[in-house]
Amino acid sequence: TGSCASVAQGGLGAVLNKHGCEKLLRATFSRDGIAVTVGIARFDTKAAATAVKNEYKPNLAALAGGKVAPFCQATACRTSANAAGRYAYFTIAGYLNGKAVTTSETQALQASRDGAAYAWNRIMQHGRDQADAVAKKQQQQQKN
Repeated sequence: TGSCASVAQGGLGAVLNKHGCEKLLRATFSRDGIAVTVGIARFDTKAAATAVKNEYKPNLAALAGGKVAPFCQATACRTSANAAGRYAYFTIAGYLNGKAVTTSETQALQASRDGAAYAWNRIMQHGRDQADAVAKKQQQQQKN
C-alpha cells in the first residue's frame, strides 16, 4: 500500500507518516499454529528508515487471509523492527488460536526472527539485483 499508516496499529502509523513512508508491503507466513506478518517499508533515504527504526512504536497490523485467520488482535504478540538502507522492516508473530505470547515462549520468537531474516535477505537481494542491472547497463553502453 502507498498509505503506510493504514496497515499499522498503535504508534507505528504516526512514525511512518512523520518520516515519509512511500510504500509498505506485507506478507504472512504460518505453520504449526503460529503466524508471522512481515512488513517492509520504503523511504526516500536511509536516514528516514533509520529514524523509523529508532522511533519504532508497535506495530504492524497482522495480515490475515486465505487459510490464515486473524491473529494478534487483543492479545500479546512478538514484534520487531529494524532497518537496512532506505528500508525499515517489521514483524508481528503470534498464535492463530489467540493464545498470548509470553516472554518465555520461543515459537513466536523464532517465527519473528525467521520473518526478520527473510525481510533482510529480500532487501539485500533487491540491492544486489539493482547493482547487477546497473553494471550490465554500463557494460552494454561500453560495447556500443
